[in-house]
Amino acid sequence: MLTFTRLNIQGFCSIDSFSLQLNQDCTVLIKAPNGFGKSTLLNALVWALYGKNIKGVSEVNTWKEYQPKDYKGTMVEVF
Repeated sequence: MLTFTRLNIQGFCSIDSFSLQLNQDCTVLIKAPNGFGKSTLLNALVWALYGKNIKGVSEVNTWKEYQPKDYKGTMVEVF
């Protein structure tokens, strides 16, 4: 079983900056309406672990309209 304690994302698709802190003995439920980034979070996690997203693509398409002025690239950290 894999246990994650933290997920940090910057510049991944439509995610500018996102951080999620997880407690050790918990189950996480991500619930939101369509278009709020649930699949993008999962894609970022899979990309960080395996170098490819859910569809098997290694290239990240970061949306220019979501890039901050000081955009430095894509980063996904899993702890």
